[in-house]
Amino acid sequence: MMAADPPPATRRAPIDYLCNMCGGNTVTRDAWAAWDVALQEWELGAAFDYAFCHDCDAETKLVEVDLATREPTED
Repeated sequence: MMAADPPPATRRAPIDYLCNMCGGNTVTRDAWAAWDVALQEWELGAAFDYAFCHDCDAETKLVEVDLATREPTED
């Protein structure tokens, strides 16, 4: 499902998530999805805290960074 663009005042700069151990961005999180019969697609229901880095093959904590500067965001 494509959401409408937020108003310009509420748009955030693009971000990426990095592994806090190796700095790689091949990371995933546990989540669950629910089937929407009307839309005929899976919709994300929740993303959980568990994160995994496929670069260093280990559990990790994610660091949110600004996509342009690669600096951590305020969040």
